[in-house]
Amino acid sequence: MKTKIFLGMLLVGVVPLRAQDYYVVTKENIDVYQYPAAGEVVGKVGTMNSFTAWETGDGWMEFKTPIVSGCVPAKYLRKTAHGEFSRAMLGDYIGKAPAPVSYSTATLSEKEGYVVLQLTDFVEPDSQGGQGSQASYVYVGVPRNNGITFTHSLYPYVSNESLALQVEGSRPLREPYEFVVAEGGVLRAYDRLLEVQQSLHREDVPVAERNLFQLRGNVKEVGYVRAYREDFLKTMDKDTNGSHPLRNMFKSLYFSPDGNLAVYENYDGNMKLIEKYIFASDGSDVLAEGERNGQPFRAAYTRKEGKFGITYRGSYEDGESGHGLIECDYALNMNGVPFNITHSRNAPLFVDFGDGERYDITYRYRQDGSLPSAMSFRFGYGGKSWEYKDAEIKEVKTDSCGNWTERVVFVNGVLFFKEKQTITYY
Repeated sequence: MKTKIFLGMLLVGVVPLRAQDYYVVTKENIDVYQYPAAGEVVGKVGTMNSFTAWETGDGWMEFKTPIVSGCVPAKYLRKTAHGEFSRAMLGDYIGKAPAPVSYSTATLSEKEGYVVLQLTDFVEPDSQGGQGSQASYVYVGVPRNNGITFTHSLYPYVSNESLALQVEGSRPLREPYEFVVAEGGVLRAYDRLLEVQQSLHREDVPVAERNLFQLRGNVKEVGYVRAYREDFLKTMDKDTNGSHPLRNMFKSLYFSPDGNLAVYENYDGNMKLIEKYIFASDGSDVLAEGERNGQPFRAAYTRKEGKFGITYRGSYEDGESGHGLIECDYALNMNGVPFNITHSRNAPLFVDFGDGERYDITYRYRQDGSLPSAMSFRFGYGGKSWEYKDAEIKEVKTDSCGNWTERVVFVNGVLFFKEKQTITYY
């Protein structure tokens, strides 16, 4: 089965073009116009609707939702502050939605790193003797620092089977179903609101840069080795005249007591030093200095940790290839590890897994959510890419903290590479 989704993202070089905030509609039956004060009426919105909107001038706001998009007078919108989503918000909910829905019940839970929303809408009998009804839905998605992005709706949903395989076997929603944490801890989407009735009181997972490497516990140092199958590398060298990103490697990663990267060293298969960086942190400000292929490297940026991700903003100077901006976000799932991550030479943490510019990985985790059972990955190099899907992770050994120490990766049933980690703890 081929992997169909990339639920976590690294966003590089994305600059917002206009200020956007989240708004709640304050009056029922508001006409939505195609253009500000002009064009045809394309729909209506009411107090159960909320959305991201932006000013268009002359007292009008523009917005876009899956059911209607257009412009409304700003006087009928109220800006609501974003809250922060947390695991304490898992639990049972009661909700409201536009007519004909009378009320909703919902349960928000976590499984295999995903957020699962089991939702039922109820329609009560009307005064003319119309029959009542109910409709149930199951949505699956990932947490954000200020809400949840549901990417799939599952029907049927089988609770005792692998959720990851059910997600991969279903089509994604045409547009993600976005919920944000609004004032008072209410969860709002474009077409409904949910208020918590009973929390499961789950505690949040501390977030630091070691989370990006799927490391548990107070890790101090990691020695990492990857060795590809020898005949495979020889074939790659012959077919590409040596122009490919795959190589054997050894890495040393040293973490500070708070879990952030302090020193990074990268060697090739012959133990020749390729790059080394030292990271100095002062609160959220980080300075990384070192060298890459004998050339100086320097990066200055801010690091901001949320409950479900880490954000970086700044710039770098590379004596080998020039300079550029740093704008990237790493997303973490409900278990505090990434579903998908992109390692780039020019984005924190500047960790290279080959001779290429990018290394994209998507993980499928075990049903207990602890360690990945499969991975899909893609290398970028010289304008070309090498992609390997649904590589199985087998022969996994772990230490007392649950971190893997040895594993073997197979592509199409054939051994591809072996990995080992030697981990020490504070």
